Amino acid sequence: MLQIFIINSFSGDETTTIGIREELEKIKDMEYLVFNSEYPGHEGEMARQMCNLFPEEKIRFYACGGTGTFRNILKGVPEEDLGRVEIAEAAYGLTNDFLNIYGEEREKFKDFRNFIAGKVQPLDYLQTSIGPAHNTVSLGLDGLILRGVLHLKKLPFCKGRVPYFISSGLAILSTRTLDLEIEADGEIFSGRYCEVAFGNGNLLGGNFHFGGEADPTDGKMKMILVPGRGFFYKMKMLFAAILNRQEVLENSSSWRMVSEAKIRNKEGVPLSINVDGELEIAEEFTIRVNRGGMQFVEPKDIDRSNITWKKKVDLHKY
Repeated sequence: MLQIFIINSFSGDETTTIGIREELEKIKDMEYLVFNSEYPGHEGEMARQMCNLFPEEKIRFYACGGTGTFRNILKGVPEEDLGRVEIAEAAYGLTNDFLNIYGEEREKFKDFRNFIAGKVQPLDYLQTSIGPAHNTVSLGLDGLILRGVLHLKKLPFCKGRVPYFISSGLAILSTRTLDLEIEADGEIFSGRYCEVAFGNGNLLGGNFHFGGEADPTDGKMKMILVPGRGFFYKMKMLFAAILNRQEVLENSSSWRMVSEAKIRNKEGVPLSINVDGELEIAEEFTIRVNRGGMQFVEPKDIDRSNITWKKKVDLHKY
């Protein structure tokens, strides 16, 4: 198997990048390739190149970064190659939201030795017309926040979580809502919404819980539709998400467990869509759960009783 480490040094810091390479140098009994990304989206380009260069090889990519790093690699792998490509999410990002479904076991996603001896678990991912996601696809407040973050990150003093805090505050004060038509598993929803989210995981943006006990093996995603109302309503929903008050979120919004959906902006203008922390622009898009379509690498010795979806599954060791 070809082992390839891709480090997101563009969004990460130099100390983390050097630290990852130093940890890899301690592993003497394995041959591997290691690359640093040089600009946004570069991880996906490198993943696609490696798949094309080694069309007959089984490949394991180690995504060393955050949620977006993993997503870019998943996006870069040609769909026809997903059966021979394994992807590990090494938790070196600002947030690695998808790993929240592993509960206390998420700490094991930082140990390369555990990863190298890890096993593959086929998990669902979200296949959309604007590229795949393994955790969440959202629009509305999240789209506004992400656009603001990308602008603020260009400023020299905006590092770490600072741009997220500033952009979140500005987005909450915004009165903008989206006039959408959403068809989900044959059911039609139409109206003005301040937030629409689809989740394969249960955490968004490092702080916002909305998926409950998400199960990335059941072929379903959680859809939550938050109507466009006033400031105090948005604050109530925001704090409910931060405090993981699922009953408040579900009683004050529309939600379903669905397998596919189509979203269209009735105003006919492009939407800003947050796809695993990466910005995509489209007037309309489709999304469906690709059941078991992602070969996800779990570290060895995972205690399955700590995993939030609490299922015993058969693992296939490679």
